[in-house]
Amino acid sequence: MQAVVVKDVGVIEIQDVPEPEPERDQIKVKIAYAGICGSDPKIVAGKNMPQHQEGAIGWPQKIEYMPSGKRFLGHEASGTIVKIGSDVKGDFKIGQHVAMNFRGVCGSCYYCQNKMEHFCERATIFMGLMAEYAVFKEGLVYPLPEGVPLDVGAFLEPVSVAVHTIDIARVKLGDSVIITGGGL
Repeated sequence: MQAVVVKDVGVIEIQDVPEPEPERDQIKVKIAYAGICGSDPKIVAGKNMPQHQEGAIGWPQKIEYMPSGKRFLGHEASGTIVKIGSDVKGDFKIGQHVAMNFRGVCGSCYYCQNKMEHFCERATIFMGLMAEYAVFKEGLVYPLPEGVPLDVGAFLEPVSVAVHTIDIARVKLGDSVIITGGGL
């Protein structure tokens, strides 16, 4: 399959890479749309470059599906299910339109137990969604409601960040707020 790979600082190219196959607890998705996050240009520039290791530079979480020496781009995407692992229990179907969460949490650390999953000590990051295919654990795949197109579905992750921010700030209808900055 082809994927966008950071070849060197400031250099990206489309390369042929191994096509991932789902493990028993994973779902394989054919990527339709992948967003460009504010972190992607930093990765290309050599800052915040995730690597295939725990405690990677700028990313405290373990990075999954990044073969040694490859730095794939993309973590905001939508697509269509093409294969389902034998242990997947949810009501997923081949051909179903989905969006994915790039960040899996452990569910058991202090932060996960106290509704602060964004600080999870054992989170796993799934990168490489600027590719033809990707695999995800079942809990990170979200069926898109009927009528939500795949291009809109790719915004699930960034919109969820905004909604989470509003929840934390306890913003209510009619409140005045100010938003500054351009993200990462």
